[in-house]
Amino acid sequence: MLDETGRFIEWGLAHSHRVPHIPAYPIGKGEFSANVRRWFWEVVLTSDFGPPPFE
Repeated sequence: MLDETGRFIEWGLAHSHRVPHIPAYPIGKGEFSANVRRWFWEVVLTSDFGPPPFE
């Protein structure tokens, strides 16, 4: 499992254009607007980025 996770991270770093952007917000400094939350989950749940090419 650790090997697979490591390969996924390496693949994501090498192909950042194929990985959805995950917005970040400092902990305890507020929260995302409803529009950003809705957009994020829409991207996550409807995008088909396909699995990374593990060998």
